[in-house]
Amino acid sequence: DEVRDRGFTMILDMRGTKWETVKPILKALQECFPGNINMAFIIKPEKFWEKQRTSLGSSKYNFETNMISLDSLNRAIEPCQLTREFDGTLEYDHEQWIQLRLMLEEFIWKALDLLDKLDELGEILTNPELPDDLNGAQMVLEEHNQLKKRVTMAPVEQLAMEGHQILQRITGEYVGSSGRKYVISGNADFQSAVPQISQLLDNLQSTKQHLNQLWTVKKMRLEQCLQLRIFEEDVEKMFEWISHNRDLFLVNYTEIGTCHQMAVELESEHCQFATSAENVYVNITRILGMAQRMCDSGHYASNTIRMEGGKLEREWKSLAAALEDRSTVLRMSVVFHKKAEQYLAQVIVWQNTCENLKIPSGIEDLEEALQQHQNLIETISQTYAEANPVNKCPQKSDTLQTPVTSSSANSITAKADYSEAAGHVLDVVHE
Repeated sequence: DEVRDRGFTMILDMRGTKWETVKPILKALQECFPGNINMAFIIKPEKFWEKQRTSLGSSKYNFETNMISLDSLNRAIEPCQLTREFDGTLEYDHEQWIQLRLMLEEFIWKALDLLDKLDELGEILTNPELPDDLNGAQMVLEEHNQLKKRVTMAPVEQLAMEGHQILQRITGEYVGSSGRKYVISGNADFQSAVPQISQLLDNLQSTKQHLNQLWTVKKMRLEQCLQLRIFEEDVEKMFEWISHNRDLFLVNYTEIGTCHQMAVELESEHCQFATSAENVYVNITRILGMAQRMCDSGHYASNTIRMEGGKLEREWKSLAAALEDRSTVLRMSVVFHKKAEQYLAQVIVWQNTCENLKIPSGIEDLEEALQQHQNLIETISQTYAEANPVNKCPQKSDTLQTPVTSSSANSITAKADYSEAAGHVLDVVHE
């Protein structure tokens, strides 16, 4: 800024060229040079006297012009500010300057372009939206794994190497293949670029590191999302299975059979149904275990998972309780009908025995017949007691007549209408 305020000194080496080329150069300096020019030294062309035929027109320029010889130039400007071509000592290699300037421009362009692309990746990785179905979760997770390759393959290390090489050239630490050091390191343009290069290098490294962290965090969230969608799909399948089998169960759940054979068949069918339900419970147990593990691991949807898991467990327990109730009822029905039929089947035999009026004449025979008759009433009474649930177990009778009471917590069978089955049981009992 200090030099810019004081104004620049320009040296136009017109040796080996014609005089008429001076004016276009001065005009270009007047119109295009971005700084304030204080003085323009013009080293005299070889045919100096041609200027007599050419008017310089220096009054048209906003800077002073001075026609000077090479010897006089060294007296006007310190040799340390002049390059060797002007008999000075300033180290300057124009090819090196061009090469380094191109490297610097290319590095800055590539670094800024890469930072833009990394920012785009950052926006993708910080997108909070999550897929709402299983297929979407699987697809997004696969796409996210592909993003890891883009982050990993981002040429940050390659650019960092280029940046450090440029810094070495600027600081004079770099030695080329020819063994020649860069002699332009003190150039103010390049010195002023050092902080920008260092900042770009820091930004590239920190951005890539941050993206790796974002990728890891997003991967964990997407994996949790996939687990959640699998859980939701499994839970939905179980709900559908429970609903379907509850409907099948409710078709004939109040039937207890009108005879022993029918009761046995109903019990056998129900046993198969209950066994298949127990096999499904293995899946339900697995799903509930998965839900617990997800919650324990700090899943972002732990509350939802607990609610769905609790609902599934309640639905299953409701069906399982109804299955257990029906198992109890059918088991009692089989025993009841078996005993009842055994009792009724012998009624005619007992009745014929009682109606046999043949009385023995001998005392011993009479005593024996009396004992047999006494044994008969005991057999009848015992058989009747085993067959009649009212006498043997009042609770059993109640269960057969109203297997599920109105106060039962079993939501599936709480409103069951067992009136037909209860009437049949009472008819058998009365018979």
